[in-house]
Amino acid sequence: MASLGSPVSTGSAGTYVLDQFREFHAEAVRLRDDALKSGRAGARNRKASPARPTPPPDGVLRPLPPPLPGRPKPAEPEAEPPEDDESEAGREGRRPGPLLTAEEAVQRLQSLLEMQALEAGRRGGEYGVLYYKEAQYVMAALADEIFLHLDWPGRGYWKDDLLETRLFGTYAAGERFYQRLDKLLSTGDRVQAELAVVYLLALSLGFRGKYRGAKYDRKLLDYRKQLYYYIYQRRPDLADHTRRMMPDAYEHTQADAVPRMLPSPARWFWLLGAVVVLYLGVAHVAWLDAIAPLSRTLAGGG
Repeated sequence: MASLGSPVSTGSAGTYVLDQFREFHAEAVRLRDDALKSGRAGARNRKASPARPTPPPDGVLRPLPPPLPGRPKPAEPEAEPPEDDESEAGREGRRPGPLLTAEEAVQRLQSLLEMQALEAGRRGGEYGVLYYKEAQYVMAALADEIFLHLDWPGRGYWKDDLLETRLFGTYAAGERFYQRLDKLLSTGDRVQAELAVVYLLALSLGFRGKYRGAKYDRKLLDYRKQLYYYIYQRRPDLADHTRRMMPDAYEHTQADAVPRMLPSPARWFWLLGAVVVLYLGVAHVAWLDAIAPLSRTLAGGG
């Protein structure tokens, strides 16, 4: 399958799209890891935090116990000055939570995609922007799927504020991703081969959309095969066992060398057997020599 460093080239605009995809995916992976860490930390904090008593409503003071006999009456508590809205907003902004984490993540990805669009326009003009917008939709759909199916506290927030919706005003990447892909495959235009690489990478990295579930694995495999053929104009031959994935490793292999076999261990077995037989023979003779006086004594006594 194609890789992030695919050799396909269709000009500066297409090549730059792959660089942008690589940059975007690296940022999405970093944010995904941070989201998982924040989710685990939040779960530990909720488990360890002791139950706090419910404070009284604003402006209501708890009555003080009556003074004990012989002791002075305690002083009345002074009312604390009300906090202004600015400080309250500041506290809310500093308060950690899943909504803030999700908002920060989607904002960082949106900013990155918008900066990439500006750079695409600077490099390729109007055509560069249009070319990039197609890849941008794929990247937004992939990021939304990553964070929507991630077990983290910000999943609910992300569902209500998709990256796709922020950038394109739609909420249907599961369907539109494949509509756009079918349109690309039907053109057969080699100028858009880099976009096909982006689609192939998204599917290879786990995007499923409306085809979620094991029963659609064959459908997704067919899409990847079509994209591979669109990009390289040949069928994928990964099932061919004679195909070498790393041909450079075979460049310095000695193909004409005469094979040398290991020496046969049979002679060592014969030598070991001879030693054992010799040992038994010598031991037997020594035994007979040792018991000879006893044998003569027993024979004479009989």
